[in-house]
Amino acid sequence: MLDKNSSSEITPKNREDLIRLISETIKNDGPNCDLNFIDVSCLDDMRGVFSYPNQIFNGDISRWDVSNVKNMSHMFFNSQFNGDVSQWNVSHVTDMSSLFERSVFNGDISLWNVSNVENMHAMFLNSQFTGDISRWNVSRVTNMSHMFWKSQFNGDISQWNVSNVVTMYGLFAYSQFNGDISQWKTSRVSDMSFMFLCSQFNGNISQWSVSSVTDMSWMFWNSQFRGDISRWNVLDEANLKRLK
Repeated sequence: MLDKNSSSEITPKNREDLIRLISETIKNDGPNCDLNFIDVSCLDDMRGVFSYPNQIFNGDISRWDVSNVKNMSHMFFNSQFNGDVSQWNVSHVTDMSSLFERSVFNGDISLWNVSNVENMHAMFLNSQFTGDISRWNVSRVTNMSHMFWKSQFNGDISQWNVSNVVTMYGLFAYSQFNGDISQWKTSRVSDMSFMFLCSQFNGNISQWSVSSVTDMSWMFWNSQFRGDISRWNVLDEANLKRLK
């Protein structure tokens, strides 16, 4: 039995212990409970902690010290959480894959320091998120596959430094995104397959460098894109199946 009165804070030993503490608190106090009594400052792994069976949580974790966390993969996958995490220090996180996938989260994360993140695969896939992430430093990200797949996001990401991204597979597929990404440096991308599949995108990407892309299959299939890509330097061996 969890006894929150035995001490001011409870420190979980590991990720599994944290999931158990959260689950027990939700059972005792309901999904809108305050979890700030849990000291998470020593943990480096928060994979899936608010996915099943804790996906109903929508309480307070605003004061959590996540400064040592490296892995937030699937942390809020399919969750009901929409609370305040605006002040979280995520500067050591390297994996944010599926962080908000299929979630209702739409809070302020504009000031998050994501400069060490390498994996953003499916981060906002099929999510409700539409917030401001225009100032994010994504310069270390190599994987953006499925990042905004079927999402509501249509914000400003025009200044993002995507120069280290290798895969953009399905990045905006089925999404509402139609922003300016004309200045993106895509010279290292090898996979753009399904990138704008069935999407609303119709922006200017005429100056993109696609000389490293080996797969463009289904890239614009059934999308709104009608732009000029006649000057693209496409590899002879690139897969162009159902490009448009």
